[in-house]
Amino acid sequence: MFEALLLECFVSLLKEEHDVLWMAVIGHHCIGQPVEGALESAAKAFARATTLAPGFAEAWVNLGVTRYRLSNLAGARRAMERALEAAPGHPAATANLAVFERLGG
Repeated sequence: MFEALLLECFVSLLKEEHDVLWMAVIGHHCIGQPVEGALESAAKAFARATTLAPGFAEAWVNLGVTRYRLSNLAGARRAMERALEAAPGHPAATANLAVFERLGG
């Protein structure tokens, strides 16, 4: 149910031609929700945002954080690397990637 609501919000935003940033904001909100399946929904939302705007580093960073919280360290690392491709030197991506490397991801 939660995922369907999130996707409905994204479709609405896209139809109204809102900025991809709003999609990232919704996904970011989902990261901290105690609702079952919220992290999985957030990961899907961020993955969709990166497809629509591959140069939007914040979406990649948030996807990486979400994947990390889902115990997908390799996926988290790949997302941070993509964030750095989009925005070289991005502070959060650089810091998170360093942490993931220390964790062995």
